[in-house]
Amino acid sequence: MGVKGLATFIKENRQSLCRSVHLTAGQAEGQERIPVVVDSWGVIYTLWLACLPWQSGGEYLRFYRLTCRLVEAWREVGLEPTFVFDGSAPNEKLDTQLRRLDDTLRTAQLFYTTSPASRSGPSFSRDQVILPPFASHTFVHALADLDVATHFVPLGEADGECVTLAEQLGGYILGQDSDYPILVSAPGLRRVRGYCPLEMMMWIEDDPGVRRKEALQEGTGWTSVAPVRKEYAGRSSPLLPPSGMRRPKLVMTAISPGALRTRLRLPAAMMPLFASLVGNDYTPPAAPDHFFQPGSTHIAKIEKVARTIREVVFATQQQPSVSGSNAGDNAVELVRTIISKLAWKPFVSDGVMFALVEAIIKATFQYILPVGWVCCGVYPFCGELDKGKMYAMGQRKGIMQSMTHAWLYPDRVMLWSVLEDPSGPSLKATVGMRGVRERAYLIAEEGLGGLRWPEDTEEEEAGVMKMEELKVDEKPRTLMDGEGGVTEMMGSLECSATEKSDESSSPGTTVVEEPTKKAASERRITEYVRHTNRYASFLLDLPPLLSQSVPTCLLPLPERLKAYLEPLLSAHPSMLALPSQIQPLAAITRFSALEASKSRTDDKWKRSDVEAVLKSFIWSLSTWIWEKRSRVNGRPDPELTYPALTNRHSQIVAQLGVVMIDSIMLAQSLLLAPYTATEPPSPDAAAKPPVVGRRMPTLTHLTPWMFFSGVSLHTLLSGSSPPGWEWSEKDEATYKTCLEAVMDGLDGDVVKGWPGGTGSGGTGNLLVSPSNSPGRGEEEAPRSKAGGKRGKQKKLTYDEARAGQAQAGMGRFGVLGASQA
Repeated sequence: MGVKGLATFIKENRQSLCRSVHLTAGQAEGQERIPVVVDSWGVIYTLWLACLPWQSGGEYLRFYRLTCRLVEAWREVGLEPTFVFDGSAPNEKLDTQLRRLDDTLRTAQLFYTTSPASRSGPSFSRDQVILPPFASHTFVHALADLDVATHFVPLGEADGECVTLAEQLGGYILGQDSDYPILVSAPGLRRVRGYCPLEMMMWIEDDPGVRRKEALQEGTGWTSVAPVRKEYAGRSSPLLPPSGMRRPKLVMTAISPGALRTRLRLPAAMMPLFASLVGNDYTPPAAPDHFFQPGSTHIAKIEKVARTIREVVFATQQQPSVSGSNAGDNAVELVRTIISKLAWKPFVSDGVMFALVEAIIKATFQYILPVGWVCCGVYPFCGELDKGKMYAMGQRKGIMQSMTHAWLYPDRVMLWSVLEDPSGPSLKATVGMRGVRERAYLIAEEGLGGLRWPEDTEEEEAGVMKMEELKVDEKPRTLMDGEGGVTEMMGSLECSATEKSDESSSPGTTVVEEPTKKAASERRITEYVRHTNRYASFLLDLPPLLSQSVPTCLLPLPERLKAYLEPLLSAHPSMLALPSQIQPLAAITRFSALEASKSRTDDKWKRSDVEAVLKSFIWSLSTWIWEKRSRVNGRPDPELTYPALTNRHSQIVAQLGVVMIDSIMLAQSLLLAPYTATEPPSPDAAAKPPVVGRRMPTLTHLTPWMFFSGVSLHTLLSGSSPPGWEWSEKDEATYKTCLEAVMDGLDGDVVKGWPGGTGSGGTGNLLVSPSNSPGRGEEEAPRSKAGGKRGKQKKLTYDEARAGQAQAGMGRFGVLGASQA
């Protein structure tokens, strides 16, 4: 992430680029807290991977407690954080997203080809990981409990929003992205205090040296002395103060806004071009091959780019200005000259050269800082449309991420992976899972007044902004603020973007295209799912919209709860009779067992598996309830153990994770907010002051991770009791009721060792497509792009893709199992 090699360059030059900021609890007393704007994903990754195992599936209560400790520790030394979260990635990052998905596939292959003894320990694959899927959900929940300010960017990355917010608050920026030194170099910033890399933060004892422990032994005058470091043993994050410190001090390394450009001797307006030439997430992967000889170090590359830009800018300043010249043409010519001088070998043709110039200019657009926070009225998550006000409330609270992305990019929905066995069929591609997502899309489309369908496939592939669409300001700003005759490239491009928005909105407004109305035959969601040993796009046709006066998302709560259970094949009387707080617990367990029964024989659940899953879920939920009621720590964290992670148990965990992910999407579309009472919240509820405190959600449809503990589940699946196990009579009663609801109507064909159903009815009426549309039965298979280069293949139907697989034969990494053929 960020500018390649820039983090290394900063570490090598920290004496000239950085300054230390020391914060202690004593200094913070009686003073106003210092604002810090935090790029959330960097903290989530750093905190989880430093403290918790990832391969067991997730320890969400432990992560909740770690997040609370982090915020409280920062507030103790005088910091007041505001956490900013990324929105849906733009089209330009599609290749980057696919590369990251492919990386998770390689991680899963490494996991399932390593012995259980080797992969179960804390040292396994610390560099290649699959972050548990609900880490960010737990993080957001903890921040809400602590009344921490948050901002959820609906569209694009959070980097620019972080800088804009830090400028407004006059605070520091905390993150783990080397784009920030470029962003804080923007001209006009006055109040940003600097950028602090998370990896360069540390806690130290404010009382230096060795702390003495006065422990006079009986009959002697000896005093035992223990070094402080020995008390800090254990796995922990550098973001958290060690528990043994008496007076912890936080030391942050800050990079001042003008430090990097001063070190490189570059004008502020050239910093985005510098970053794009060195290489960022938007730079073409082949560009460095033209600029740098093989074997060049990161520091050498940075120095070469900076030197080349200085030389070209200086030479341009010496030339007399030409009256009437076009600012946009001057900007393009400047980039072309720099690239020509930077290249160490000739280009194959002028066409390759100009294509690279255009790509480099596009890569600089991400460094244009946002003007304001307001979106246009067309965008439903801003709360300007009557139908979208409920969804807007959820978006502002950070509980609508999946629906936000689906509305913005129905042609590019990323189904993020879980730790599933890559040698088997994709758990996401089954008919049942597609039915759940189909229902979620349909309900959201109905409630939001349509999705943002792309108008033309060619425009979609070409990207959001084209070079020929750029307009040029008649009076562009100068690169050297009046000292030279070179036109400021970023100024001219930024003016063109704001000009386009001014045509239909007020200044500071982000324009989003109005949703395109599509015919029923054209309403297709494009999902990216694992296909053999890579990720590919699959088409999911939506059935006709529901014809009813009131949208499903605004129906009374009992009807929405039933609408949640129907796609999960669990809307039977014994399930509906359960308390609404534990209905998701039982429905997820039931649907996971049903999905496993339709796959390979080895994946079919046993009765002991169902019992272990239910007991683990109920015990985890009970622990969360204790945690919330105590407001500090309900039950202390037991010692973290590492049970053996067998293939079969890991696949059960993956199956549960897949169902939980899609059930959250369904709950988002139905507006099943955690603190819903009996009716949908009033649109005016946003004006009421928020209730602060560690409340237990009345509905857990958006928080199913409260049921889950990977260590506990793996331990119970192996037939043992997890550390700290406590099982009350109330838990036992809940377990029996849930087991009856889960197994109602199921038999040994679904769960091994279960001779018959515990209630009336069978499975025949349950195993149907949730869409209930004609011709959409169990026989249907996914649509996929087949063969060829990514982004250019013809989109095939699911049936066509499966027919091609049948002709070619199933390989080791097949996506469709025999039971789905």
